Amino acid sequence: DLSGVPGFPLWEGEVFGIGIPKEHIFTETKAEHGSENLYYLIRVAEKLGFQKIALATDKYQASLMFKHILKFNFYIPFLPVVFDTLHSLPLDTPSINYKKALVENFVKLDERVGKLEQYRNSMGRRVKKAIKEEKKAAKQAKKEVNSNL
Repeated sequence: DLSGVPGFPLWEGEVFGIGIPKEHIFTETKAEHGSENLYYLIRVAEKLGFQKIALATDKYQASLMFKHILKFNFYIPFLPVVFDTLHSLPLDTPSINYKKALVENFVKLDERVGKLEQYRNSMGRRVKKAIKEEKKAAKQAKKEVNSNL
């Protein structure tokens, strides 16, 4: 999701899914950093009952994502972009209706949070917090089940 990227007021799933049937595009709108993209990708896939998922990205983004995969024990393989093949394909510019992807009342990330918070969040701070909340909720649910027995 690029809605949090400074100066990019669009939902990327609405824009970059050109040529892919809508029933094969699954989006989320919470992520503002790569670590969050991974986390929410996994959660959406779990909710949809997917048995296998993978992350398709370029080498640079893959190197950034790899540390988050290790840090949070995300089990997700990479599907690297093969640029030699990509460059050999006809690259027609598709017609894109950007208006349907515009985010209303968009406020750039750097206008919402400071540089230190941006950095911390890009390093997985919000993912760590979300995982902690998940564990707490699971523990509470287990406690409630046990108290009803």
